[in-house]
Amino acid sequence: MDIRDKKGISLVIVLILGLIATLFVALIYKLTASGAKVSGNIIRYETALESAKSHSLIVQRLILAYLNGNINELSNNDAMISLRSDVACLRAKIERPTEEWTNQAYSYKCNSLNNEISGEKFGDVENHWDIKLNAGNYEAFAKIVNTKVIPVSGRSGVALTGVAYSKASQVDVERIYTIHVVSKSTKFFSQERAWITFVYAVGPSD
Repeated sequence: MDIRDKKGISLVIVLILGLIATLFVALIYKLTASGAKVSGNIIRYETALESAKSHSLIVQRLILAYLNGNINELSNNDAMISLRSDVACLRAKIERPTEEWTNQAYSYKCNSLNNEISGEKFGDVENHWDIKLNAGNYEAFAKIVNTKVIPVSGRSGVALTGVAYSKASQVDVERIYTIHVVSKSTKFFSQERAWITFVYAVGPSD
């Protein structure tokens, strides 16, 4: 074989190996970048989720404080926490069962039951919230969508599992709330969101 042919074959082999190496490096870079993106999404979601969790605890404390008479109509001096403009409706949702939220016999009531119980979409909670939290680059919205009022004598005695429960209330009934909390980032073009639904029961002291 002519020496020039050998050099030609060697050159082709080198070019092929170089191409394979380039493709391999590009593949590694793509996988690394993709992994970083996924990891970043998880971190951002956990941040929004923590915002929703924090607001859930705030809502529980506000409800309990109201029922115990420690605050008047959920008044507060915290600039981070906002209450709905229709405080009378919020009062009705905390005190009375769902079917009586719009009862005309009460001076404090809600105008539309459908708006108050809707909670299938993110916007149902965001646009009809009861308590709002502003926390840095995040907003969290809480909405009571159902309230049950059970006389103590009517309790079945079955323990409530998976429910945030407080027995510090001075009331003689047990109230069980279903609450949606959604949170989102306020940054431009951000899609960070989180949703929590929990049940909170408040019963009389032992």
